Amino acid sequence: MKFFLTIFTIGALIAQSQPSFNLNEVLVSGNTSTSNNMVLYSAGLQKGQTVTAEDFRRAVKRLWDLGVFSDVQIEFNNESSDGISITINVTESPVLAKIEIIGNKKIKDKKVKEVLSYRVGMRIKPNFLNNSTNKIKKLYKEEGYYLADIQASMKKIGDDSKQRNNVIFTINEGKKMKIKDIIFSGTGKNNFGWLASKNWIPIPNAIRSKMTILKLRRQLKDTKIRTWWRFWASAFDQKKFDEDIEALKTFYKDEGHRDFTVFSDSVYYDKKKKGLVILIEIEEGEKYKFRNFSWEGNSLYDEGMLQSALNLKKGDIFSQSAFDKSVYQDVQSLYMDRGYLYSNIEPFFTPVGNDSMDVHFSVTENNKVYVRNINIYGNSKTRENVIRRELDVFPGDLFRRTLLQRSMRKLHVLNYFDPTSLAPNVVPVDEDEIDLDIMLQEKSSDRASANIGVSGMYGMTGGGNLEFNNFRGKGQILSFGFNVGTQVSMGNYYGRPGKYESFQVRFVDPMFRDTPNRIGFSLFYTFRGAGNSYYFYPFNQLSRGGSIQWGRRLKWPDDYFRAFWDLRIREAQYFSDDEELLSEYVGDFRKSTGISLTQNISRDSRDRAEFPTEGSSATLTSTFSGGFLKGDEHYHKHLLNLDWYTPTIWKFVLTSSLKIGTIKMLKVNNRSYTYIPPYERFIMGGNGIPYGTMLRGYPDNSIGPLTTQGRGSGGNTMIKYTTEFRFPFSENPVVYAMLFAEAGNVWQDTRLMSMLQYERTNPLDLKRSAGVGIRFFMPMIGKLGFDVGYGFDDITGNGEPQGWEYTIIFGN
Repeated sequence: MKFFLTIFTIGALIAQSQPSFNLNEVLVSGNTSTSNNMVLYSAGLQKGQTVTAEDFRRAVKRLWDLGVFSDVQIEFNNESSDGISITINVTESPVLAKIEIIGNKKIKDKKVKEVLSYRVGMRIKPNFLNNSTNKIKKLYKEEGYYLADIQASMKKIGDDSKQRNNVIFTINEGKKMKIKDIIFSGTGKNNFGWLASKNWIPIPNAIRSKMTILKLRRQLKDTKIRTWWRFWASAFDQKKFDEDIEALKTFYKDEGHRDFTVFSDSVYYDKKKKGLVILIEIEEGEKYKFRNFSWEGNSLYDEGMLQSALNLKKGDIFSQSAFDKSVYQDVQSLYMDRGYLYSNIEPFFTPVGNDSMDVHFSVTENNKVYVRNINIYGNSKTRENVIRRELDVFPGDLFRRTLLQRSMRKLHVLNYFDPTSLAPNVVPVDEDEIDLDIMLQEKSSDRASANIGVSGMYGMTGGGNLEFNNFRGKGQILSFGFNVGTQVSMGNYYGRPGKYESFQVRFVDPMFRDTPNRIGFSLFYTFRGAGNSYYFYPFNQLSRGGSIQWGRRLKWPDDYFRAFWDLRIREAQYFSDDEELLSEYVGDFRKSTGISLTQNISRDSRDRAEFPTEGSSATLTSTFSGGFLKGDEHYHKHLLNLDWYTPTIWKFVLTSSLKIGTIKMLKVNNRSYTYIPPYERFIMGGNGIPYGTMLRGYPDNSIGPLTTQGRGSGGNTMIKYTTEFRFPFSENPVVYAMLFAEAGNVWQDTRLMSMLQYERTNPLDLKRSAGVGIRFFMPMIGKLGFDVGYGFDDITGNGEPQGWEYTIIFGN
């Protein structure tokens, strides 16, 4: 008698006694492209073998797991006293020839196929069509097409013996669905009641307060209702919605509702199936205040020290974020900075009444931990000694978190590595030793940049540089600059163009032989031709020279300080057909030699080089020229730069900058005045390239003392203040936008230049502007920027605001 056993039948036999059979014969049927031997080998069944029902079950499972067959059956042909004969019947799965997408318009074929797991020539498993359909539906939902209908089918092609099939997905996309409403319901004190939504059905316990609803919806950063004025609102995204729900929880817990809970969140179609309605059911819980704090297990620090570091007091509203920061950063840092890496602080909350709670902290200090090894990975270009000399943590040292954080900041500021990948990994060795693995990813720090600036009225200026900021991987700086340009007027001014050309080579080793000493030198040549526009001086200038530099990293007042000194020798020549005009600028000098000594003291605590989010930078530069150094140029010049970076809401950073400069002549040999080179005076306006100070919203070099012909003559005193509100779009490469407001001016107060300037009646008469801009930091190019600024003040004497000016910046 013949009978068939599927995998289910065999499973039933296993539940009974396990009789054994001798296989007299094993046949294979139904295979067309697979060999008999392959089927028999995979099944593990052969003639003469003694088997049980369990062996048949395993054989079916093995053949099924191959993914080659869509059906597997074992047929018992006959049974005798000396054994049985069986036939393994298989049905081969079809082979995928091609996938066709039909009916899609909004999502391209390529994007649809990217979500499918397939390859041409593979066997089409029974669940392939269903799984693929679900993946395509998910893709369409992510794009906002919730009503998309996907039908899958197969079509045989060619010779049936090869079983080649095309898989066809027919798509009816439907309309894209936006969010029509977001409704909150639950229990609490926020004016709950019944709500008959215009987009849905009556909802019990709905929040009715409009102010509360707006406040809650505001926490959903990426889940917004589509309105006519918020036309950019994207479709519903489940992943982003889940993140928004977590943000909502954080908001409530930071408002004191420690027990806040989201019971459920649901997404529904509206009545007409033209949009989505989101229902979020919440439980606010009570709003808590802190009452009493207590500590146990602490021996290293007394309770007063821990409470001071906690910086929370009785009556404060509970905030989860602030509480976590106080405990796990501020308090635990005390222990981690003393080597107690494995210290643990566990808080226990005890509600008191309806609105208060006591907090008890259980401290487990554990052992001190030492650093055994520091391993560095990923530095394909930068030499290891360049990295290690920036570290304040060394093998054998007691672990200190503050020193590790400072070391990471120093590596950030080098700007050699991708900031998103720069991270230390703590690898436990035993209970009192760890290894530090510093993971790096090199990024290009060399730049081939064009230092180009364009103003709306005065055209293009600038040049180009080749700068190696990590020369030979040794952290050295080698730069070459060769600039050639012609100033072309873009406004209504007609006059001869001013030519400009320069060459410069500079080398700096910031840590000579891995010591805190800085050495460097530079050579330069510059020619600035005369121009009738007040952008250029009305005479030719040629200067050439060189400098040597020495500096040092300082440990006092703290190790953020740096100082260096620069000795410079420069020869300058001036040419003009108009000797009287030339004398107004340089007096009797036609050729001069300047010998100057510059001192630069700086403190830089920024966390990053290209987009700082916190910290500050302060630089005081003082130059003494002439005097006991000899030469023809006798003056002293001082420039103070202050920059502050403050993180604000979300990723926004507030940047404030103050720049103050002054230059004054030195009297020599009882002369009534001495000589200051024109290029050392202060000039402001526009992009500040090539030798001025940027003040957006005004033409280049148009701010400050002017000649009677309306040209900038340069001043002896300068003040500029800038505020920028920055928002990053990308961390690598760095891209950010900004809102800016700035004000500045340049004044002249020496007898030599007093006759060349317009009258200044107010020493704080700052020229103000505001606008928007964007910055890109591109590999091998450097900084690119575009700003649009509005100048609020008059600089021409016509009583009208300067108005709009745009500025393009290439390079630093």
